[in-house]
Amino acid sequence: MKKIENMEQFLDSMANYNPKFDDGFSDRIIGKLDDDQKDTSNSFPEFVRLFRWVSLSGVAAIIILLITIYTTEGSFDLDAIYGIFNFSPDNPVLASLDY
Repeated sequence: MKKIENMEQFLDSMANYNPKFDDGFSDRIIGKLDDDQKDTSNSFPEFVRLFRWVSLSGVAAIIILLITIYTTEGSFDLDAIYGIFNFSPDNPVLASLDY
């Protein structure tokens, strides 16, 4: 019974609780929210810069791949790009990939 009484007292005290905030509390919160919104609006140029670096690295990888294909096969034939330059229908593993 003691636990129930303690719980009831606690609930009564919490029901009557009225928190007090400092003067200007809401202004500081609103100011921080406005600052956060300004920070996200300035993130677009950072996204463009990041996209530029990612796209440049992708283009560099494609160029390196094409140079590797050209140096190993001597041409940019579609068979060389697909990697089937030594394909023969007699090879059962490669022939099974033909749909």
